[in-house]
Amino acid sequence: MGMSLAYAAEEGLRDIRPIIEEPSYVFWGWGLFVVILGIAGYFLWLRLNQKNKKVVEVDPQAVAIEALLLLEKEKDVKKAYVRLSIILRTYIEKTLEINALEMTMPELSKAIKSSSRIDEVWQGQLLDLCERMDVVAFAPEQGVDTSIVDDIDLVKCFVRHVGENSILS
Repeated sequence: MGMSLAYAAEEGLRDIRPIIEEPSYVFWGWGLFVVILGIAGYFLWLRLNQKNKKVVEVDPQAVAIEALLLLEKEKDVKKAYVRLSIILRTYIEKTLEINALEMTMPELSKAIKSSSRIDEVWQGQLLDLCERMDVVAFAPEQGVDTSIVDDIDLVKCFVRHVGENSILS
């Protein structure tokens, strides 16, 4: 049957071969392999997910027209002119490549005058509009000759003309 360890030691029995210990670098090798495989799998997963993401390009004309339609509901004239200025500046920046959002009104007026992509008729109308927006936004309780609705309509016409490339050179 089975022998006890004490009996085996008395009889002088020993193992046929010595116990072979695995070198520790084998475990490190397998561990490193698993880590590298995990990192490679992660980067592969990232790459596959990036291919599935679609970049949606937003039409600046549609965004501007929608913002102008919402602006027509604004009751406060001063807020409306400030928002109209932001809408117009954003549209000019996206379509005419003029850094309009970072410019003061006099700088924007100079940029509009020097732009070869805007014809003279539209330049004059935009310069008048810029002057009105500046007066209403910064002059307290000062009246304007035209209504905000007329100016919103003017910007809508400008946006549509630029969108149709009729005033672009």
